[in-house]
Amino acid sequence: MNLHRHAARIAVLISATALAIVTCAVAASAATSIDPGWWLDHHGSAPASCCWWRWWEPAHARLVKAPQRHAQPAAATPPAASPLPTGNGNLTLLGINDEATGAVGTAWADAVLKAMDAPPTSANVQTMLGWFANEGTPHDLNNPLNSNVPYGGSTVSTANGNPASDRIQAYPTPEDGVMGIAEQFTTAAGGDASYPAITAALRAGTGLEGSAATSEIASELSIYSGGGYDSILSSGNSGSVIAVQKGQ
Repeated sequence: MNLHRHAARIAVLISATALAIVTCAVAASAATSIDPGWWLDHHGSAPASCCWWRWWEPAHARLVKAPQRHAQPAAATPPAASPLPTGNGNLTLLGINDEATGAVGTAWADAVLKAMDAPPTSANVQTMLGWFANEGTPHDLNNPLNSNVPYGGSTVSTANGNPASDRIQAYPTPEDGVMGIAEQFTTAAGGDASYPAITAALRAGTGLEGSAATSEIASELSIYSGGGYDSILSSGNSGSVIAVQKGQ
């Protein structure tokens, strides 16, 4: 009798063990079919009641339980504006009473010539320096030639003594001033049709002085200055207020 009882107990233990093995196998299969991310999204935490979660969860998932989903990338930082390249470093801001002379004037001359597709020859640079002197001070902000072509958020200014109807511009930055001056001679907005001889001479690298000072150039300079001067070496007007009427 005792032998039969022991055999029965052993059979019961074997059945219980088999049932446990089957149960674990089923649980393991279920564990591998559940997406941890899905469970976290829907339940907020791992199912603490199931020991298989920790055993069957992949190692990398245990390290990061709640990955950030649908995160928006940070807005790209716009590149800083680069100054217009010149042969003498960055341009210097020109206040209304700042003369465009010396190294500062040369940097401005180089930049304006470059923007006009004109070479920075010694004749061209000397012409630009002389032209800056013709316009004199006060001139409008960042505008040593008192251009009236809007550019880069410029505004009409009367700082140089001209009436508002002449539309002389104050430019926010030196680079805006360079482009506004260049467009005076290279775009319809600036009245480029009035200055073909000036533009051609500068692009040829001959400047506007001496033997390059033709009657056509003299006429165009007179138009540009509203009759204030007809040559770059008109030193009598240098530094004085000139009634400039451009784009006529």
